[in-house]
Amino acid sequence: MDRAPLTRRAILANCGSVLTEPKPFPPSIAYVVDDEREAGLIGRGLEAFGLGDRGIHLKSGRQALDFFLGGDGIPSRREPGRSYFVLLDSQLAGGDGIEVLGRFKAHPDLRAIPVFMLTEPDDPLTVDRCHQLGCNGCIQKPKDGEQLAEIVHHLGCLLSVMLLPAAAGGDRKDRSV
Repeated sequence: MDRAPLTRRAILANCGSVLTEPKPFPPSIAYVVDDEREAGLIGRGLEAFGLGDRGIHLKSGRQALDFFLGGDGIPSRREPGRSYFVLLDSQLAGGDGIEVLGRFKAHPDLRAIPVFMLTEPDDPLTVDRCHQLGCNGCIQKPKDGEQLAEIVHHLGCLLSVMLLPAAAGGDRKDRSV
């Protein structure tokens, strides 16, 4: 299914008239979740907002670190000059999402990239720890998984007006969303 490009009219229809002129370069949205159902819901939310082609599903913390930093002789897959936004599950199987957040925010080339954490309901200790490590916000996972697609849709509204840093090592022209 082909989607029309993200236009001012589409943004206003999806988000309401409170938005100003949309920025020209949508970021790539890396979502790091190991649950395939949640990944599908996030992808559906991105599609609903016309950002489906900007989504990058990474299934583990290791994949996320490899994508952004490279590893084991494999170069990073992030594009120089491209803006990124990361949605990271705090509880990944086989690796802690909070540990990945810490490594991400400790790296000089990555710390400026916005990272929003998906956290379990009623877990204030995790939320506090994520903020201590430098996350940009925590999103409580809804008890009804279907609401996750709606939450991601609202993130699309936010991303349509955010100014994001470009990835290190490249042209800084693609700074806005």
